[in-house]
Amino acid sequence: MREFNRFYTDFLGSLNNRVLNSKYSPAAARILFEIGSKTDCTAGAIVSILNIDKSYLSRILKSMEKDKLISKRRSDADARSVYLQLTEKGRSELRSLEDEVISRLCLLESNLTTAQCTLLSKNMEEIRTILSGM
Repeated sequence: MREFNRFYTDFLGSLNNRVLNSKYSPAAARILFEIGSKTDCTAGAIVSILNIDKSYLSRILKSMEKDKLISKRRSDADARSVYLQLTEKGRSELRSLEDEVISRLCLLESNLTTAQCTLLSKNMEEIRTILSGM
């Protein structure tokens, strides 16, 4: 398992400081995705989903707010709740990241046969199923 993990992280470039040659760390990119994919997203929800340290998340969110990638709004129902949302700049950055991911996946798939793509997809799903049951 350790050998596969080393191979996989090396293959994906996950040990790089930045995602897909962008200015975002893997954690920041994932946080952008989570905020962009949810309605009424809260910091607490991100902590639960990503299992990320609250203070680390707070620093990333402050940076994102400073860079005008996100905005915050108080809940009408509960003033203690603050919802995070992407600004237009944040949505644009997320689209750029997602476009790059899709482009790289298409390039990967173009080098595989249909049978290899099917097998790879099936095995990835099987790994996810097995590990998510732990």
